[in-house]
Amino acid sequence: MLDVVDAGADAVVWRGSAQAQLAGSGEPLTRRARIQEAVRRILERFPPP
Repeated sequence: MLDVVDAGADAVVWRGSAQAQLAGSGEPLTRRARIQEAVRRILERFPPP
């Protein structure tokens, strides 16, 4: 989950999420790549229309 917060208002103005299986993904580099891909997918939807 990734939140974008308006610091002045102390409010979440946008929230994105993605799911990925990390358990049993073995190598730390493999887990890192899966996390990076999930973050990339989240940010494809930012900014909102």
